[in-house]
Amino acid sequence: MLSSYPYITPEHPDSFAYFTLSTRLPKIIQDILDSGLFPSEAIQSKLGQLLSEIPGLPIRRFPLLPAEEALWEPFFADYEGQTLTQIPFFFGEIYFYRYLLSLTEYEQNQRDPFGKSKEKDIAKNVDFFRKALEEMAFEDQDLNHYLRLALLGNQADLSQLSSSLGQGIEIFLNEGVQLDAAFGSRKDVHLILDNAGVELFSDLVLADYLLSTGRAQTITLHAKKWPLLVSDATIGDIEGLCAALEDQGHEDWVNRLRTQQAERRLVLTDHLFWNSPKHFTQLEEALAAQFSAERAVVITKGDANYRRMFEDRGLPPTLSPQQTEGTFPCPTFSLRALKSEIVVGLAEGQAETFAGQDDRWLVNGKWALIQQTGF
Repeated sequence: MLSSYPYITPEHPDSFAYFTLSTRLPKIIQDILDSGLFPSEAIQSKLGQLLSEIPGLPIRRFPLLPAEEALWEPFFADYEGQTLTQIPFFFGEIYFYRYLLSLTEYEQNQRDPFGKSKEKDIAKNVDFFRKALEEMAFEDQDLNHYLRLALLGNQADLSQLSSSLGQGIEIFLNEGVQLDAAFGSRKDVHLILDNAGVELFSDLVLADYLLSTGRAQTITLHAKKWPLLVSDATIGDIEGLCAALEDQGHEDWVNRLRTQQAERRLVLTDHLFWNSPKHFTQLEEALAAQFSAERAVVITKGDANYRRMFEDRGLPPTLSPQQTEGTFPCPTFSLRALKSEIVVGLAEGQAETFAGQDDRWLVNGKWALIQQTGF
Protein backbone atom coordinates (compact mmCIF):
# COMPACT_ATOMS: atom_id res chain seq x y z
CA MET A 1 0.00 0.00 0.00
CA LEU A 2 2.68 2.53 1.00
CA SER A 3 4.74 1.69 -2.07
CA SER A 4 2.02 3.15 -4.29
CA TYR A 5 2.88 6.63 -2.99
CA PRO A 6 6.09 8.54 -3.85
CA TYR A 7 8.81 9.24 -1.34
CA ILE A 8 9.07 12.80 -0.05
CA THR A 9 12.00 14.43 -1.87
CA PRO A 10 13.84 17.77 -1.69
CA GLU A 11 13.34 18.52 -5.38
CA HIS A 12 11.05 21.54 -4.79
CA PRO A 13 12.92 24.63 -3.50
CA ASP A 14 9.90 25.70 -1.43
CA SER A 15 9.65 22.35 0.38
CA PHE A 16 10.69 21.77 3.98
CA ALA A 17 12.97 18.99 2.74
CA TYR A 18 14.92 21.38 0.51
CA PHE A 19 15.01 23.98 3.29
CA THR A 20 16.57 21.36 5.54
CA LEU A 21 19.32 20.53 3.04
CA SER A 22 20.05 24.10 1.99
CA THR A 23 19.69 25.93 5.31
CA ARG A 24 19.47 23.70 8.37
CA LEU A 25 22.31 21.29 7.53
CA PRO A 26 24.87 24.03 6.75
CA LYS A 27 24.10 25.67 10.10
CA ILE A 28 24.55 22.33 11.87
CA ILE A 29 27.97 21.84 10.25
CA GLN A 30 29.02 25.41 11.09
CA ASP A 31 27.92 24.96 14.70
CA ILE A 32 30.15 21.87 14.97
CA LEU A 33 33.07 23.75 13.42
CA ASP A 34 32.56 26.57 15.92
CA SER A 35 32.11 24.27 18.93
CA GLY A 36 35.80 23.54 19.46
CA LEU A 37 35.05 19.83 19.86
CA PHE A 38 37.29 18.90 16.95
CA PRO A 39 40.51 20.95 16.97
CA SER A 40 42.22 18.47 14.64
CA GLU A 41 43.11 20.22 11.38
CA ALA A 42 42.28 17.05 9.47
CA ILE A 43 38.73 16.88 10.87
CA GLN A 44 38.24 20.64 10.46
CA SER A 45 39.27 20.30 6.83
CA LYS A 46 36.85 17.42 6.23
CA LEU A 47 34.00 19.36 7.83
CA GLY A 48 34.85 22.40 5.73
CA GLN A 49 34.72 20.25 2.61
CA LEU A 50 31.36 18.84 3.72
CA LEU A 51 30.01 22.36 4.21
CA SER A 52 31.10 23.33 0.70
CA GLU A 53 29.28 20.33 -0.81
CA ILE A 54 25.89 20.88 0.85
CA PRO A 55 23.18 20.63 -0.44
CA GLY A 56 24.55 18.70 -3.44
CA LEU A 57 26.61 16.25 -1.37
CA PRO A 58 27.42 13.14 -3.44
CA ILE A 59 26.49 9.81 -1.90
CA ARG A 60 29.81 8.03 -1.36
CA ARG A 61 30.69 4.97 0.65
CA PHE A 62 32.53 5.22 3.97
CA PRO A 63 33.77 2.59 6.44
CA LEU A 64 30.99 0.79 8.30
CA LEU A 65 30.99 -1.57 11.24
CA PRO A 66 30.35 -5.20 10.21
CA ALA A 67 27.04 -5.03 12.11
CA GLU A 68 25.95 -2.07 9.94
CA GLU A 69 26.73 -3.45 6.51
CA ALA A 70 23.47 -5.32 5.94
CA LEU A 71 21.52 -2.25 7.09
CA TRP A 72 23.30 0.10 4.69
CA GLU A 73 24.14 -2.00 1.61
CA PRO A 74 20.68 -1.64 -0.04
CA PHE A 75 20.94 2.14 0.35
CA PHE A 76 24.34 2.32 -1.34
CA ALA A 77 23.21 -0.09 -4.07
CA ASP A 78 20.31 2.24 -4.90
CA TYR A 79 21.84 5.70 -4.44
CA GLU A 80 25.65 5.69 -4.59
CA GLY A 81 26.85 8.44 -6.95
CA GLN A 82 23.65 10.50 -6.68
CA THR A 83 23.38 13.61 -4.50
CA LEU A 84 21.29 14.52 -1.46
CA THR A 85 19.01 16.62 -3.63
CA GLN A 86 18.33 13.68 -5.97
CA ILE A 87 17.32 11.00 -3.47
CA PRO A 88 14.40 10.59 -1.02
CA PHE A 89 14.63 13.06 1.84
CA PHE A 90 14.63 10.57 4.72
CA PHE A 91 17.40 8.42 3.25
CA GLY A 92 19.52 11.47 2.46
CA GLU A 93 19.10 12.95 5.92
CA ILE A 94 20.06 9.72 7.70
CA TYR A 95 23.05 9.35 5.36
CA PHE A 96 24.24 12.88 6.15
CA TYR A 97 24.34 12.26 9.89
CA ARG A 98 26.06 8.88 9.60
CA TYR A 99 28.60 10.32 7.16
CA LEU A 100 29.17 13.19 9.60
CA LEU A 101 30.10 10.68 12.33
CA SER A 102 32.55 9.06 9.94
CA LEU A 103 34.21 12.42 9.17
CA THR A 104 34.50 13.31 12.86
CA GLU A 105 35.93 9.84 13.63
CA TYR A 106 33.25 9.01 16.18
CA GLU A 107 34.17 5.32 16.34
CA GLN A 108 37.66 6.25 17.51
CA ASN A 109 37.05 9.22 19.82
CA GLN A 110 33.41 8.64 20.97
CA ARG A 111 32.94 12.42 20.87
CA ASP A 112 29.35 13.46 20.25
CA PRO A 113 29.43 16.26 17.62
CA PHE A 114 26.28 17.66 19.20
CA GLY A 115 27.37 17.21 22.81
CA LYS A 116 27.80 20.91 23.61
CA SER A 117 24.37 21.74 22.21
CA LYS A 118 22.83 19.03 24.37
CA GLU A 119 24.61 20.33 27.48
CA LYS A 120 23.41 23.88 26.82
CA ASP A 121 19.85 22.61 26.34
CA ILE A 122 19.88 20.94 29.76
CA ALA A 123 21.41 24.00 31.42
CA LYS A 124 18.81 26.43 30.04
CA ASN A 125 15.84 24.26 31.05
CA VAL A 126 16.55 23.92 34.77
CA ASP A 127 13.26 25.68 35.57
CA PHE A 128 11.31 23.36 33.26
CA PHE A 129 12.68 20.31 35.09
CA ARG A 130 12.07 21.78 38.53
CA LYS A 131 8.49 22.84 37.78
CA ALA A 132 7.56 19.47 36.24
CA LEU A 133 8.93 17.53 39.22
CA GLU A 134 7.31 19.87 41.75
CA GLU A 135 3.94 19.40 40.04
CA MET A 136 4.30 15.61 39.82
CA ALA A 137 1.37 13.98 41.65
CA PHE A 138 0.62 10.61 40.10
CA GLU A 139 -2.39 9.87 42.29
CA ASP A 140 -4.12 13.14 41.30
CA GLN A 141 -3.19 13.39 37.60
CA ASP A 142 -4.42 11.31 34.70
CA LEU A 143 -2.49 9.91 31.75
CA ASN A 144 -3.33 12.90 29.55
CA HIS A 145 -1.30 15.19 31.80
CA TYR A 146 1.85 13.17 31.18
CA LEU A 147 1.15 12.62 27.49
CA ARG A 148 0.86 16.38 27.11
CA LEU A 149 4.15 16.85 28.96
CA ALA A 150 5.74 14.33 26.58
CA LEU A 151 4.45 16.34 23.61
CA LEU A 152 5.73 19.60 25.09
CA GLY A 153 9.09 17.90 25.40
CA ASN A 154 8.94 16.85 21.76
CA GLN A 155 8.68 20.50 20.76
CA ALA A 156 12.32 20.90 21.84
CA ASP A 157 14.45 19.83 18.87
CA LEU A 158 18.04 21.02 18.52
CA SER A 159 18.10 20.32 14.78
CA GLN A 160 15.52 23.08 14.21
CA LEU A 161 16.64 26.67 13.70
CA SER A 162 14.38 27.73 16.55
CA SER A 163 12.55 25.78 19.23
CA SER A 164 8.77 25.97 19.63
CA LEU A 165 9.03 24.90 23.28
CA GLY A 166 6.97 27.23 25.45
CA GLN A 167 4.92 28.62 22.56
CA GLY A 168 1.86 26.52 23.33
CA ILE A 169 0.72 23.33 21.66
CA GLU A 170 -2.52 22.30 19.92
CA ILE A 171 -3.27 18.57 20.26
CA PHE A 172 -5.58 18.25 17.28
CA LEU A 173 -5.81 14.44 17.35
CA ASN A 174 -5.94 12.76 20.75
CA GLU A 175 -6.32 8.99 21.00
CA GLY A 176 -5.00 8.85 24.54
CA VAL A 177 -8.13 6.96 25.64
CA GLN A 178 -7.27 4.14 23.24
CA LEU A 179 -3.69 4.14 24.51
CA ASP A 180 -4.85 3.94 28.13
CA ALA A 181 -7.16 1.05 27.23
CA ALA A 182 -4.23 -0.81 25.64
CA PHE A 183 -2.45 -0.84 28.99
CA GLY A 184 -5.30 -2.91 30.43
CA SER A 185 -3.96 -6.29 29.33
CA ARG A 186 -0.57 -5.31 27.92
CA LYS A 187 2.04 -4.49 30.54
CA ASP A 188 5.30 -4.42 28.54
CA VAL A 189 5.69 -0.90 27.18
CA HIS A 190 8.33 -0.02 24.60
CA LEU A 191 9.14 3.67 24.16
CA ILE A 192 11.04 4.43 20.94
CA LEU A 193 12.89 7.58 21.96
CA ASP A 194 13.40 10.74 19.95
CA ASN A 195 15.29 13.72 21.41
CA ALA A 196 17.63 14.08 24.37
CA GLY A 197 17.36 16.90 26.92
CA VAL A 198 13.86 18.24 27.66
CA GLU A 199 12.07 15.56 25.66
CA LEU A 200 14.08 12.75 27.22
CA PHE A 201 13.24 14.16 30.65
CA SER A 202 9.53 14.20 29.80
CA ASP A 203 9.79 10.60 28.55
CA LEU A 204 11.39 9.50 31.83
CA VAL A 205 8.57 11.23 33.73
CA LEU A 206 6.02 9.39 31.56
CA ALA A 207 7.82 6.09 32.15
CA ASP A 208 7.82 6.70 35.91
CA TYR A 209 4.09 7.49 35.82
CA LEU A 210 3.25 4.31 33.88
CA LEU A 211 5.28 2.14 36.25
CA SER A 212 4.08 3.86 39.41
CA THR A 213 0.39 3.62 38.47
CA GLY A 214 0.62 -0.04 37.39
CA ARG A 215 -0.17 0.65 33.76
CA ALA A 216 3.14 -0.94 32.90
CA GLN A 217 5.15 -3.70 34.56
CA THR A 218 8.21 -3.06 32.42
CA ILE A 219 9.22 -0.15 30.22
CA THR A 220 11.99 -0.49 27.65
CA LEU A 221 13.53 2.72 26.38
CA HIS A 222 14.93 2.24 22.88
CA ALA A 223 17.74 4.74 22.26
CA LYS A 224 19.98 5.43 19.27
CA LYS A 225 23.28 3.56 19.22
CA TRP A 226 25.12 6.70 18.14
CA PRO A 227 24.28 10.43 17.85
CA LEU A 228 21.79 11.20 15.07
CA LEU A 229 19.71 14.15 13.86
CA VAL A 230 21.53 16.45 16.33
CA SER A 231 19.48 15.79 19.45
CA ASP A 232 18.42 12.14 19.21
CA ALA A 233 18.87 10.37 22.54
CA THR A 234 21.55 7.76 23.24
CA ILE A 235 22.03 5.74 26.42
CA GLY A 236 24.89 8.13 27.21
CA ASP A 237 22.41 11.02 27.02
CA ILE A 238 20.13 9.27 29.53
CA GLU A 239 23.03 8.84 31.94
CA GLY A 240 24.17 12.43 31.37
CA LEU A 241 20.69 13.84 32.00
CA CYS A 242 20.34 11.87 35.24
CA ALA A 243 23.71 13.16 36.43
CA ALA A 244 22.69 16.74 35.60
CA LEU A 245 19.39 16.34 37.43
CA GLU A 246 21.26 15.10 40.50
CA ASP A 247 23.46 18.18 40.35
CA GLN A 248 20.28 20.30 40.23
CA GLY A 249 19.03 18.75 43.47
CA HIS A 250 16.69 16.05 42.11
CA GLU A 251 18.56 13.08 43.62
CA ASP A 252 15.44 11.44 45.07
CA TRP A 253 13.71 11.20 41.71
CA VAL A 254 16.85 10.00 39.91
CA ASN A 255 17.34 7.35 42.61
CA ARG A 256 13.78 6.14 42.00
CA LEU A 257 14.59 5.71 38.29
CA ARG A 258 17.79 3.86 39.19
CA THR A 259 15.87 1.56 41.50
CA GLN A 260 13.46 0.80 38.66
CA GLN A 261 16.47 -0.01 36.49
CA ALA A 262 18.01 -2.26 39.13
CA GLU A 263 14.70 -4.13 39.37
CA ARG A 264 14.66 -4.49 35.55
CA ARG A 265 11.36 -2.64 35.42
CA LEU A 266 13.01 0.20 33.49
CA VAL A 267 15.30 -1.12 30.77
CA LEU A 268 17.66 0.88 28.55
CA THR A 269 18.68 -0.54 25.20
CA ASP A 270 19.98 0.61 21.83
CA HIS A 271 20.36 -0.82 18.34
CA LEU A 272 22.04 0.17 15.10
CA PHE A 273 18.72 -0.22 13.27
CA TRP A 274 17.56 3.09 14.75
CA ASN A 275 20.59 4.78 13.12
CA SER A 276 20.06 3.18 9.72
CA PRO A 277 18.17 4.24 6.56
CA LYS A 278 15.50 1.63 7.29
CA HIS A 279 11.79 2.03 7.94
CA PHE A 280 9.70 0.26 10.55
CA THR A 281 8.23 -1.85 7.75
CA GLN A 282 11.74 -3.36 7.49
CA LEU A 283 12.30 -4.31 11.14
CA GLU A 284 14.94 -6.99 11.52
CA GLU A 285 13.54 -10.29 12.80
CA ALA A 286 15.68 -10.29 15.95
CA LEU A 287 14.63 -6.74 16.80
CA ALA A 288 10.96 -7.36 16.03
CA ALA A 289 11.05 -10.34 18.41
CA GLN A 290 11.50 -7.93 21.34
CA PHE A 291 7.93 -6.70 20.85
CA SER A 292 5.54 -9.35 22.13
CA ALA A 293 2.32 -9.66 20.13
CA GLU A 294 0.49 -10.61 23.34
CA ARG A 295 1.99 -8.31 25.98
CA ALA A 296 3.55 -5.27 24.32
CA VAL A 297 2.48 -1.71 23.58
CA VAL A 298 4.80 0.48 21.49
CA ILE A 299 4.93 4.27 21.81
CA THR A 300 7.02 6.07 19.20
CA LYS A 301 8.12 9.65 19.85
CA GLY A 302 8.62 12.43 17.37
CA ASP A 303 8.85 13.10 13.66
CA ALA A 304 11.69 10.83 12.58
CA ASN A 305 9.91 7.80 14.03
CA TYR A 306 6.62 8.86 12.40
CA ARG A 307 8.45 9.18 9.11
CA ARG A 308 9.91 5.70 9.57
CA MET A 309 6.44 4.39 10.37
CA PHE A 310 5.00 5.57 7.04
CA GLU A 311 8.21 5.38 4.95
CA ASP A 312 8.31 9.19 4.64
CA ARG A 313 6.04 9.14 1.62
CA GLY A 314 3.73 11.78 0.20
CA LEU A 315 0.56 10.31 1.69
CA PRO A 316 -2.91 11.86 1.59
CA PRO A 317 -3.68 13.23 5.07
CA THR A 318 -7.01 11.37 5.06
CA LEU A 319 -5.32 7.97 4.66
CA SER A 320 -6.13 5.75 7.62
CA PRO A 321 -3.09 4.32 9.41
CA GLN A 322 -4.87 0.97 9.39
CA GLN A 323 -4.75 0.99 5.57
CA THR A 324 -0.95 0.81 5.58
CA GLU A 325 1.43 -2.09 6.03
CA GLY A 326 1.94 -3.45 9.51
CA THR A 327 5.09 -2.61 11.41
CA PHE A 328 5.22 -3.69 15.05
CA PRO A 329 3.25 -6.87 15.95
CA CYS A 330 1.33 -5.11 18.73
CA PRO A 331 -0.68 -1.91 19.35
CA THR A 332 1.44 1.10 18.37
CA PHE A 333 0.90 4.76 19.18
CA SER A 334 2.73 7.88 17.99
CA LEU A 335 3.29 10.99 20.12
CA ARG A 336 4.50 13.81 17.95
CA ALA A 337 4.71 17.59 17.61
CA LEU A 338 4.61 18.09 13.84
CA LYS A 339 7.90 19.21 12.28
CA SER A 340 7.79 17.56 8.85
CA GLU A 341 5.42 17.37 5.92
CA ILE A 342 3.70 14.07 6.63
CA VAL A 343 0.51 13.24 8.52
CA VAL A 344 -2.26 10.65 8.13
CA GLY A 345 -5.54 9.81 9.82
CA LEU A 346 -7.28 13.17 9.41
CA ALA A 347 -10.92 13.78 8.56
CA GLU A 348 -11.84 15.12 5.13
CA GLY A 349 -11.06 18.85 4.95
CA GLN A 350 -9.23 18.94 8.29
CA ALA A 351 -5.80 19.55 6.78
CA GLU A 352 -7.12 22.44 4.72
CA THR A 353 -8.76 23.96 7.81
CA PHE A 354 -5.51 23.78 9.78
CA ALA A 355 -3.55 25.25 6.86
CA GLY A 356 -5.98 28.16 6.79
CA GLN A 357 -5.29 28.83 10.47
CA ASP A 358 -1.50 28.35 10.25
CA ASP A 359 0.29 27.93 6.91
CA ARG A 360 3.25 26.27 8.68
CA TRP A 361 1.22 23.92 10.82
CA LEU A 362 2.96 20.82 9.49
CA VAL A 363 6.48 21.95 10.39
CA ASN A 364 6.52 24.53 13.20
CA GLY A 365 6.06 22.16 16.14
CA LYS A 366 2.95 23.89 17.48
CA TRP A 367 0.49 21.18 16.39
CA ALA A 368 0.60 17.72 17.92
CA LEU A 369 -1.06 14.33 17.91
CA ILE A 370 -1.49 11.20 20.02
CA GLN A 371 -2.42 8.65 17.37
CA GLN A 372 -2.79 4.92 17.10
CA THR A 373 -0.64 4.10 14.11
CA GLY A 374 -0.54 0.32 14.13
CA PHE A 375 -2.26 -2.97 14.98
